[in-house]
Amino acid sequence: MEKLGRAGYIVNYGGGSVGTSIRGSWETAKKRAGLARRLRLYDLRHMAASKLLSMGADLESVSKILGHKKTDLTLKTYQHVSGSMKRDAIDKL
Repeated sequence: MEKLGRAGYIVNYGGGSVGTSIRGSWETAKKRAGLARRLRLYDLRHMAASKLLSMGADLESVSKILGHKKTDLTLKTYQHVSGSMKRDAIDKL
């Protein structure tokens, strides 16, 4: 498995590889972590992108990280307006 990032593997558990394919590794990591509910790798991508945008990361960078050619796709798909974001906008008035 190709080594990536600080942990060293695409999907890891305890710092080591948990398989030879992304799908198999993901399923093994979920089992070892005790996650029984349906959780897709896409769900992590969506959460990470939404969190980055809600924390103020610039749209262009997030869009490039996701591999989108146009920022409007990123904005439509991942920008969620939370109650606190609405309050912050009103406070700016």
